[in-house]
Amino acid sequence: MSLAGASVDGHANPNAGWYYPHPSPLARRIKNHVAFWHGVVVEGAPEPPQDNHHHNA
Repeated sequence: MSLAGASVDGHANPNAGWYYPHPSPLARRIKNHVAFWHGVVVEGAPEPPQDNHHHNA
């Protein structure tokens, strides 16, 4: 497990999120996802996935 900090409006919240960079095969669906705690509330609609394989020439 790895921890990530967040900062909102100049207020730091260390270890506000956690994730597994290399989850087990049984938990592979959580790869590239972050869970938040310590008072963090995520609001709004999810953004569509980014196409990281598209390059403008």
